[in-house]
Amino acid sequence: MGDDIIFIEVRSLNTRLDIDIGDIAIIVEKHDASGLFYECKNRGSDGFVYFIKGNGVLYKNGISSALPVSSGAMFWLRRGDAYRFSVADDCRYVVSAYQITKDETNSLSSLPDIVHLTDKQKLNIERLAREWESRTPASYMKCKIGILSLYTELFTEENGPYEKIVRTAIDFIRSNFRRPFTGEELSDACSISLSHLRQRFRAATGMSVTEYRESLRIEAAREMLASGLFSPMETAYALGYSDVYHFSKVFASKTGITSARYARENQK
Repeated sequence: MGDDIIFIEVRSLNTRLDIDIGDIAIIVEKHDASGLFYECKNRGSDGFVYFIKGNGVLYKNGISSALPVSSGAMFWLRRGDAYRFSVADDCRYVVSAYQITKDETNSLSSLPDIVHLTDKQKLNIERLAREWESRTPASYMKCKIGILSLYTELFTEENGPYEKIVRTAIDFIRSNFRRPFTGEELSDACSISLSHLRQRFRAATGMSVTEYRESLRIEAAREMLASGLFSPMETAYALGYSDVYHFSKVFASKTGITSARYARENQK
């Protein structure tokens, strides 16, 4: 890869952002053809996971319910985090591990757990992974600059109000996904019109509000069925489905397996 590659435009640092990147252990693109399930109880490094392709959920310590995994979504991970990914279908993703050696103002604590990248940012992260794999003499420094630039670009002031609205919406959906809430309830909770909320939510997560709510319900259904304590019918009604037939149809379309078979094969 030539020296003229620019990963992400470097903007002047926000005065609240004062960080440095130490050792980079890995930046690699991976492919799982049959889906992904990964659990970490105590992460040893900082980093991010960017999903090029795939739909599922992430559970992370300190968050009561799931965050949506979708194409274009990127998650920040910190040392000490406990988390698990569940992606049912074919997926491609870039995973990284490095050390943040300085964050004097604890500025990164205000970053959202998930961001949905622009097309340019997506390409830049994929280039970042390829640069790391090239192992040229300049690769390490280019990757360090690329990571710092990524934090800088995603930390600009204009993203603040945007992310606050989306995070409010996600918090509301997490708390209410088991019942049939209305779009008006959600928009009132976010203090924004429903049409604008839908646009911002999809831009930030890559999913519609309905798709995100469905991802939470399916993940909850997996856990309930695997526990052996709930039948498909009991699971359906507990998660707000109008009838077990509709639940079974949705579950099969999202997981590739019937709810009854999933319960038989995955009981803990």
